[in-house]
Amino acid sequence: MPQPNFSEAGATTYAAPVPAGTRRTYFETCNDFLDCPIFERASLLPGSCLQGPAIIEQMDATTVIPPDFEATTDDWGNLILRPIAKAPQHDLRKDGNHRQRT
Repeated sequence: MPQPNFSEAGATTYAAPVPAGTRRTYFETCNDFLDCPIFERASLLPGSCLQGPAIIEQMDATTVIPPDFEATTDDWGNLILRPIAKAPQHDLRKDGNHRQRT
């Protein structure tokens, strides 16, 4: 049986995607409505990176990127969502020592 040929979508050049519009969207983690840029899925090229909040629309699906997440398009056109790393928070004690919150 012949194996399928999965070719890459194109060169891995970063292209800044342009939003097609915006939409007010409620996020429970923020307890508020936020203005979210809307992107057309077909316009995302390999290497495109979006930081949430954002919405990606296509004919058969909608992907919501929450705040504190980012989406990257890989060389095959897949969307990879990852949480954005936050800087550790520190407490300043009376003695001047820093302690990382857990």
